[in-house]
Amino acid sequence: MTIRKLLRPDDDFTRLAGLFRERLHELNRLEKEVTPAEREEEARAHFQAGKTVFGAYEEEEIVAFAVLKEEDGVHWLDWIFVDPEKRRKGYASALFDHCERYVQEQGVDKLFIYVHPDNDTMIGFLRKKGYDALNLIEITKKKKTKGREIEILGHTYRY
Repeated sequence: MTIRKLLRPDDDFTRLAGLFRERLHELNRLEKEVTPAEREEEARAHFQAGKTVFGAYEEEEIVAFAVLKEEDGVHWLDWIFVDPEKRRKGYASALFDHCERYVQEQGVDKLFIYVHPDNDTMIGFLRKKGYDALNLIEITKKKKTKGREIEILGHTYRY
């Protein structure tokens, strides 16, 4: 496996970004097909200013990607995604470790991570990596999709 910094989306990355968008739809309980235009939009969105994209490759095939974002000196792992057919082979772990080293090379000792509250797989992954401090809770007034209720620190929220 090799990890490379990506400078622009290509067809292979766009395919993987489309699978990522499908996963987001699942997590958000959206019963909507991802169109080719949405796949391309998703791929382009990861290459906006202030973002760094790394791809993990098996031979010459991209099998995973991670997107880092820097805002006001704070480094965020925006996304990490592995092709569903290539999971449980160490790609996410290697890519995550690479991102942590990259941030450290930038002189930053902390990486913040966005994670969907229903993404139990990612939450478990992060706990194994030593991430156990809750930092930020995003709260909105209205949510279009009907979800479940979750309790955080004694407060109940719709999710």
